[in-house]
Amino acid sequence: MSSASDRSERRLDALFVVSNLGQARSVAAVLAEDGVARSALVATLATPRNLELPAKIQQFLQRSGIESVTVLLPDLPTHPRIATVRQVTEAYEDLAARRPTDALWISNFNAHYGVLASIFAAAGSRICYLEEGLGSYRTLDDPIFGRADPTTARSQFAAAVRRAVRQRLGWSIVYRWPVAIRRFLRSCRQLGVDVAAHAGTFRSSRSGYSERLEHRVSPHGARFLEPWTRFDEVRVVFPSLLDPQIFDLDRTKPIELRPPAAEVDRAAAVLRTLDAQCADVDTLYVSQPYGNRTRDYYEMVAQVISEHVGDRVFVKFHPRERLQQRGYLVEALDRRGVEAVESAAAEQFNAEALLATGRFERCLGITSSTLLYGERYYPSVEFVALGHELIAEIEASGPAGDQWQQLLSDVALLDDVVARVASGD
Repeated sequence: MSSASDRSERRLDALFVVSNLGQARSVAAVLAEDGVARSALVATLATPRNLELPAKIQQFLQRSGIESVTVLLPDLPTHPRIATVRQVTEAYEDLAARRPTDALWISNFNAHYGVLASIFAAAGSRICYLEEGLGSYRTLDDPIFGRADPTTARSQFAAAVRRAVRQRLGWSIVYRWPVAIRRFLRSCRQLGVDVAAHAGTFRSSRSGYSERLEHRVSPHGARFLEPWTRFDEVRVVFPSLLDPQIFDLDRTKPIELRPPAAEVDRAAAVLRTLDAQCADVDTLYVSQPYGNRTRDYYEMVAQVISEHVGDRVFVKFHPRERLQQRGYLVEALDRRGVEAVESAAAEQFNAEALLATGRFERCLGITSSTLLYGERYYPSVEFVALGHELIAEIEASGPAGDQWQQLLSDVALLDDVVARVASGD
C-alpha cells in the first residue's frame, strides 16, 4: 500500500477521492465492471480525530487490489475558519502536485471538495462526479447548502454553543468532579476549541467572507463557501433525478453499482461459516446513527425494529457506530424479545453484498441507500423504510429538535427519490 508522501512521476488516468466506505465501494464497483481508467488511484481522506474509518477503507481497497494513498486534513474540515481552509488548501495542493491526473472523481461537491476541485481544474484535470448514494440527489435548496445564509449560520452557531456547554462543561461537573479538577479545566479549554470551531460557521455568513478567504488563503480557498457544479462527467444510477442546477444532465452517464462478484463470493463464504448462528435469520437490518446516538436513540430504533421482525434479526452496523452504541441496540432489542445477530467477520461487507448472497428475504433500514437501490437490484427482497416510524417515536416525547434535522431531511429526500424512481421520472 502506498503512503501519501510517495511521489509518482506518471500521470494517472483517474484519481478518486473518498471519505467513507460507501464511496470506496462505488469506486471498486465501477473499476471492476466499467473499466473507467487504465491507471487509477484512490485518495482516502482522514483527520487526526478520525483515523479508524480511513484504516478500514484502506483495508477494503487493499483486498480489492486498488492502489491507495491517505490525505490528512485538519479536524473539522467542513468548518470555514481561515486556518482550516488554509490547511485544507495546502493538503490538496500537495496531492495535486504529487498525483497529477487526467480526471479527478469526487462524490461530494460541498465545502472543502470545492477547494479540491478548483485546484485540480487549474492543473488541467477533468472534474467528474461519481454516485454517493442518496446524497447525490439533493437539490441546491437543500439546507446542507445553506452555509452562507445568515439565519442558518447564526442558528447553527447557537446550537453548537449549547451542545458544547452541555457535553463539555456539564459532563465535567456532574460526572468528572470526583476524579480531578484538572479534568474540569481541560474540558473548559476544549469548550473554547469547540466554540471557536463552530464560530467559523457564523463568520462565514458575513459579507465579503469569500473575499477574505481569497485574500488570506488563495482563490482556491474562496471556493470553500460554494458547492462545485462544473462537472465534465457525471456517473450515477438515476441520471434523470439529478438537480440540473448542480449537474449538466447532458454530461451524465448511467452506471450500475452492484457489488463485484468476488466481493459477493467472499460475503457468501463468511455467512456460511455462521450457519449455526444465523441459518434461520431471514431479515437484515442496516443500522444508521442519527442524533446524539445515546441509549435513548437506540431504544427508539429497537422499538421500531421489533414491530417488523420475529425473534431474530441480522444487524449490519454502520462503520461509525462505536462498540458502546452497538451494545445499546443489542440490549434494547433483547429487552423486546429480539436477538440481534451480528458478526465481526461480516462487518467488512456492505449491505448490498450481503443481500446479493441470497441469504435474506427482507431488509430494514432508516434512510440507507440500500433502500434506494433495493428493488432495482434485488427484486426478490422486501424492503422496509423505518424513517417515518422512528420520527413518530421521537416526536412522541416532544417536537424533534435540532439534533434530528438531518434525519428529517434524509427521510424526506428518500421519500422523494423513491417516489420519482417508481414513477419513472
